[in-house]
Amino acid sequence: MQNLPPAAPATGPRKPPVEGEQNASDPALTMFPHSDTTRYWISGQSNTIFQGKPGFHSQYQGSNSLDSAGEYKTSLVETLYLGLQPHRNLRYNTDLLLDVESAGGRGIGQALGLAGFTNLDVVRNPNLGTAPYLSRGVIHQTIGLTREMTESDRDQFSLATQVPVRRFEVPGRQDGRQ
Repeated sequence: MQNLPPAAPATGPRKPPVEGEQNASDPALTMFPHSDTTRYWISGQSNTIFQGKPGFHSQYQGSNSLDSAGEYKTSLVETLYLGLQPHRNLRYNTDLLLDVESAGGRGIGQALGLAGFTNLDVVRNPNLGTAPYLSRGVIHQTIGLTREMTESDRDQFSLATQVPVRRFEVPGRQDGRQ
């Protein structure tokens, strides 16, 4: 049995959690912690989707229809995120960002029709091979408009740990955060 700390008393209306947002008290969602002091970023992600279906009776068979025989398929997408800060300047930061991906496998029914909607990795392009390809290459530039700084989460989209409160970011953050 696990000893849990007592619940904190409610002090007012609670904001519902936002998908993808992490509270300060939550554990870090990473296998290896990332340093805030290095000039580089290395991380990765692997998505594996297994689909299967039993055999069923079908009065119609066509090239874009599910085969009535039982079937199982696995698809995968692996991404390597790389980043480098060629120079560090709090007000004028530059990040070189590169993502390399490898995709492979198939979805049931070769991911056509309903089978495609349930396997989003294959819907993008069911003909991708497993050879790695460049999925993103970006020069991210932050241009400060003020000396006042604020904390910033370091991730695969931006390597800065502090950014000017008022700033231009080219290209802007792709995840909607500021």
